[in-house]
Amino acid sequence: MRGTIRTGFRCLLGGVSLLAVPVLASAQDAGTAAEGDGEAKDTVEAIVVTGTRQNTRLADAPVAATVLTEQFIRDARIDSLRQIDDYVPNVQFNQMGQVGGTYVTIRGIESNPFIVNRAAVYIDGIPFRSLRDQALGTVEQIEVLRGPQGTLYGANTESGLIVIRTRQPSDQFEGEVTASAFAFGNGNGADARLSVGGPLIADTLTGSFVASQSTADSFVRNIASSIGERGALNDTYLQGKLRWTAGDRLTVDLIASAAIQRAPGLYEQEFLPMDMEAYNQRYAASFNGGLRTDRFTLLNDAPKRTAADEYLIGAAANMDLGFAVLDGNVSWRKLSDVSHGTDLDMTALPSVAAGMTIAKSTGISKRACPRGRAARRNGWWG
Repeated sequence: MRGTIRTGFRCLLGGVSLLAVPVLASAQDAGTAAEGDGEAKDTVEAIVVTGTRQNTRLADAPVAATVLTEQFIRDARIDSLRQIDDYVPNVQFNQMGQVGGTYVTIRGIESNPFIVNRAAVYIDGIPFRSLRDQALGTVEQIEVLRGPQGTLYGANTESGLIVIRTRQPSDQFEGEVTASAFAFGNGNGADARLSVGGPLIADTLTGSFVASQSTADSFVRNIASSIGERGALNDTYLQGKLRWTAGDRLTVDLIASAAIQRAPGLYEQEFLPMDMEAYNQRYAASFNGGLRTDRFTLLNDAPKRTAADEYLIGAAANMDLGFAVLDGNVSWRKLSDVSHGTDLDMTALPSVAAGMTIAKSTGISKRACPRGRAARRNGWWG
């Protein structure tokens, strides 16, 4: 039996870490000692690729794959999905503005942000079109499979596949609290995360809950906003999981999550003049009231604002048939993304400002898949 409590604090200034003090307190059973000579033996846990649906050791996987473990993500201080491409070859994450969607390029095959992704993304076995950084707070492993994966995952996998697995409820009580603050040239921000989990009914039902909140100023500030909002980003993320172990052969997982984003003063598609000096010479005095733009300053009168909500409910079952393992899952997801703020003349003039983007969708996905007997149980994976 083990109980774990983790706390952490980090302060960033100008992109440089000034303080990083993780504190870990745990009590656990003593490790197994070698019999006979009494010397402890160190073991290294094998890295397993689950995206192939065979739970293959990374060294034996029949695909070009890169795996980032939970410990590596912590050690590398990866807190944004766009940082992943610093460690994975032939992969690039692109984002449209600070609140736009994130799209993946693998081996030079780009995703079209307005039509379809060419790289599929699965989080806990559920397909996602757009990624959110909040999921990184509970990540257990990230797998990037390069090359077509249509045989196992169907459409939208021409360039590859990204599989993200978050932490499953444990039969041991766990708790973690983290907080961080940072500052940069145009502003500052802070975030906090709480996660708890453990057994609800001994040997039968376990659960976990995660809540995170982040708030920050935008990187590019709009100093001519007609609504007095220069740009801010506020994200709230809630996730709950239950795991029911109905016996030696059947496991059922339930998940529910909500991701809420409010970004006053921000629009998904922002534009800056290519020649800023020429722009300032032409428009600073006549249209912008003497204000000048630069790499991190907008002069748009348009009332910019973005609101995005995503809700998810899912269930998965895993049954060991003896000769094979049968996985099945079903999920429901509702997405609402409304963004306003195209400034047609790109100046502080109030006369020409219009435009908005609306994306709303509700979908259900389901899958059932038998696997070879050698495959081990792994929650949502089919």
